[in-house]
Amino acid sequence: MKSLNTPEITWIAPAFEGTSDGSYEAPFTDINKVLNNAKPGTTIVLKEGEYTENVNIQNSGTITLPIKVFADKKAKSPILCSSTWFLYDVSDIIISGLLFKDIPQQALSVIGNCERNNFNNLHFVNCGLESSVSCSLFLGGTGATCNVIEECSFEIEAKNERKQENANIPVGLMLSEGDMEDRKKLNTNHVIRNNRFRNYGCAAVIGTKGDNDHSFNHLFENNYIEHCIGDGIRVNCGGTSIRGNVIKHCLSNGIDIIQGKADIISDNRVEQCGRGINVGGYDGTLKNNCIVESTHEAITITAKTTKENLLRGTTIIEQNTCVENSDNEKRKKIASVTLETNSNCIIRRNLFSGLGIPYSILNGKAGTNKDATLFIVENVVINGKSSKKGCTKKSVAFAHPEEGDFSTESDFGASGWMVEGDTIVYPKGESDRASLKKSKDATKTDPVEAVIGDVDEKELYVRSLFMEAEMEAIDEEESSDEMQSEGGMIDFSDWD
Repeated sequence: MKSLNTPEITWIAPAFEGTSDGSYEAPFTDINKVLNNAKPGTTIVLKEGEYTENVNIQNSGTITLPIKVFADKKAKSPILCSSTWFLYDVSDIIISGLLFKDIPQQALSVIGNCERNNFNNLHFVNCGLESSVSCSLFLGGTGATCNVIEECSFEIEAKNERKQENANIPVGLMLSEGDMEDRKKLNTNHVIRNNRFRNYGCAAVIGTKGDNDHSFNHLFENNYIEHCIGDGIRVNCGGTSIRGNVIKHCLSNGIDIIQGKADIISDNRVEQCGRGINVGGYDGTLKNNCIVESTHEAITITAKTTKENLLRGTTIIEQNTCVENSDNEKRKKIASVTLETNSNCIIRRNLFSGLGIPYSILNGKAGTNKDATLFIVENVVINGKSSKKGCTKKSVAFAHPEEGDFSTESDFGASGWMVEGDTIVYPKGESDRASLKKSKDATKTDPVEAVIGDVDEKELYVRSLFMEAEMEAIDEEESSDEMQSEGGMIDFSDWD
């Protein structure tokens, strides 16, 4: 058996009594003291127990030597945190494997100029329920960039939902814009992926103030969301990519773009929400989404234009599948897509199924804009849906609709994994990169392996941020423990 005492690991236990030296047998008890003395490359492992002290992290790691805070994987019960954790102006921190439960305030707040931090396999249960608190996890302040939140779970237990009592139902995850007066202080390039959200007021809010002038380049992908009282995902800023998510049973909108330019909504499956996708921004793209049995419209485009600021870009609605409940007579009066006439819009190669009409056009708040262009062509309607200009009735069959599989052999509508159920998969190529890493590590002996498992966490950290950095690490690790590039800094401008 490998030794649990190595220079790479500092141990902490909440209830240890006696002289502490940070070893497995004599762990420290004060998290903040250990973190205040942490250096780049430090690994901190929390042993079993409940941690009740508020935690403040202000020390940073480096890109090659992150500071790591892990739960002991050999613990027989979850590592429980019942207090708030606060990170301020830090970079290159990895926090993994902890359970935050029954914390009235925000459980985790990441504030200020925070860069390249990774939060993975964290669990938030009943956090942020205090009436003055808005969310369980908050990414805010100014100048934050390239933070990753992945494989975490966010849940409000049913007994705390209490809709009838108008209890405060928080947001699971909230990202603020930063200082919109200074482009260098915007919060940009965050990645939220492979997480699960359940029973929130809204699973995720991306942008809190509302902005149509900047591109923030956030990526929200492969998340599973269900049973939100309001929206599943709410976006208030531009340049956001929302892809590969499964969103079910949200009472308002599955995806709500309140403001923002050039947001891309693709490859999502939205089931039994009030509306599937609502777009109030402009210049966006909705492509390859499967929207099933919305109470109201599957897609609405409500461009917020005024007489002084009429047309700003074109919304594209392409290759989407909209499946309506053919047993619901109310569907006869509802369109799958509703458009206001104040914006340009292209609708093509979509597949509309069920009762009602494929689309309707309404006057917007500023009235009909005579300069707006609607380009509606090559759409298909099936299963009782009424035809309309730009739409053709065809005989197209879904593969297994009784099993929720709405894929077809036609060239219309959505295709891919999201039309076949709620299984979330990694982006194409992830398994190949993981296999490559595994073969590289096959002959290594990692002294931390006994604690955190058989994954090299430094490579996991880098891989989860950007592919280029990961591949550089693989190429260089045999010859050097340091990753170098021109100027001594790795360029992270290109996303995975």
